[in-house]
Amino acid sequence: MNHFLHVGDLHFSRFPNRLADWRGKRLLGLLNLALNRRKAFHLSLASILIAKLQEQLQQQSTHLLCSGDFSTTSLPQEFGDALHHFSPLRHSGATFMAVPGNHDRYNGFDFRRQTMLKSLVSPLSPFIQSWPFHFLTPDQTVCIIGIDATTRNGIGSHGFFRDADYLKSLLQKRLPNTVKQLIFLCHFPAESPTSLLHRDRGEQLRNSSSLLSILEQFPIPTLFCHGHFHQRWIWQSPRIPHLTYLNAGAPMLRLSQPGKTTKEADLGFFEFESNPTIQSIRLHRLKLSNTNMVWNFSDHPLPQNSQPIDLRSIALG
Repeated sequence: MNHFLHVGDLHFSRFPNRLADWRGKRLLGLLNLALNRRKAFHLSLASILIAKLQEQLQQQSTHLLCSGDFSTTSLPQEFGDALHHFSPLRHSGATFMAVPGNHDRYNGFDFRRQTMLKSLVSPLSPFIQSWPFHFLTPDQTVCIIGIDATTRNGIGSHGFFRDADYLKSLLQKRLPNTVKQLIFLCHFPAESPTSLLHRDRGEQLRNSSSLLSILEQFPIPTLFCHGHFHQRWIWQSPRIPHLTYLNAGAPMLRLSQPGKTTKEADLGFFEFESNPTIQSIRLHRLKLSNTNMVWNFSDHPLPQNSQPIDLRSIALG
């Protein structure tokens, strides 16, 4: 049995000290941070989230999957904040696996400098030297595939799938026949449930048809762990029945609650296990009150149809 945790879109943020960093697309991002994001993200909750992740990781050997957007404008200081919070997890015995999001590759400089890889991923996961990568669990029943789909997109936020040759070669020639479960780790989903999207933000992963064509050819149960859309959901692909999407949401983002005038963060993360395949997802969430903080969880079987499960609407007592 293999155990996994999934989290993403933490969006640590800083304002740069150097004037040279206040330019180009980053200038727009920093203005947005000053006017909107700084108030929207409850970053003081990071220590609470990491402490709970560490508690789960210490209970059993676990793989921690992070689907990108650790930063807001890919500043080294933002990745430094993320490393500071995640460093204690290095002593838990867990395997840390991460892919970049569009905010982690905010401009052309970040592509060239590999800021996220050098400042965050390499210290936590020395085996990840570049993307794409694949990782086999010790029993070789699960293969985790990490893809960097970020691209130079101007002021846009979309990604681009460009690893078709790598993926086909892996699945056709290098995948042991003991593998019963695939976990695909990518910031952008290949498909999106339009009924849950805010505004017209579909097709965020360009060239996704190529990715879907490859996954369609290999009928191995596949869990697609992603983020990008700041909303938790579980969704079975309408095109590929053995493909299920798991959206990590944005744990520290303040969300409006029906009937309330205040806003609180939807702090939480996913947990699941393979035996030898994944059958259900557990969502851990923090219930905040004036006097205490209580972690609760809810279990959700993988859907058997393409009706998305909106996990923001699940009210835990």
